Amino acid sequence: MAELVIDENSRLIVPSNDVIIGRRDARTGFLPDVDLSDHAKGLTVSRRHARLFQRQSRWYIQSAPTARNGTFVSGRWLAPGQESIVKEGDEIRLGDVTLTFHIGQDNSGLGSDYTDEFHIGTLTFPLNLGEGQTIIIGRAESGQRPDVDLSKVPEGASVLPHHAQVFRSSGETFLQVQDAARHHTLYCGSPLDSTRPIALKDGDKVQFANVVATFRRSWKTSTLILTQIGDDMGPGMGSQYQEPPEFAVSLDENKVRQEADEVGRVIDRMKLIEQLKRRKRN
Repeated sequence: MAELVIDENSRLIVPSNDVIIGRRDARTGFLPDVDLSDHAKGLTVSRRHARLFQRQSRWYIQSAPTARNGTFVSGRWLAPGQESIVKEGDEIRLGDVTLTFHIGQDNSGLGSDYTDEFHIGTLTFPLNLGEGQTIIIGRAESGQRPDVDLSKVPEGASVLPHHAQVFRSSGETFLQVQDAARHHTLYCGSPLDSTRPIALKDGDKVQFANVVATFRRSWKTSTLILTQIGDDMGPGMGSQYQEPPEFAVSLDENKVRQEADEVGRVIDRMKLIEQLKRRKRN
């Protein structure tokens, strides 16, 4: 998934293949997909400054008709409403904020190896995310129901209708809290100082208002079928066919990989010892 880099310490994930880049508006509640409000010179960016989108495997940026202070791609000015192809490493300037565009590595295949969940008490909320997908976490209100509805959990009434969103990018799962909910959210016990996306790790605790959730990543297992086959069919069996017995063994793929790596290191050490012994004999 693509990303925009302002400096070495500021990496903005592009959450989908069609986003609005701009600045949030506290008066109207508008929140762009990529929010530059908290960055230096962010006030020079319009609320809806540009649209970044993918079309036929290529990325484009389009300057919004109402954008002020200019939109530039590799030093070239875009007229209001004009679009331009953006390539890996291109410099994009919105107002006085300069960003570097990176397409990123496609790790969408990683999603098949694990599932993500939020655990709240004894309740489990699966996060059915594909690469580039986004789901809403909040509380049902006025007929509107978020993807992860916390209405019926204890203290669920304290959660905002659109409290946060979770999305998957480059094989990682990110949490992004709405600006209105920022002061009502704790991540690993600490209040959030911005609405920037946070890469979630297994065991992370997120407190949505008065609701405490634990993020869990569960690795999928594979089943290995072992069939017992013998030459002796047993007395009295004659030519009668009997289905051979099977034994099902569940394997944790992550642990199997780790154990295979350890076996490989042991084999390498054994080969080294054998080489040393040969040198001594010679």
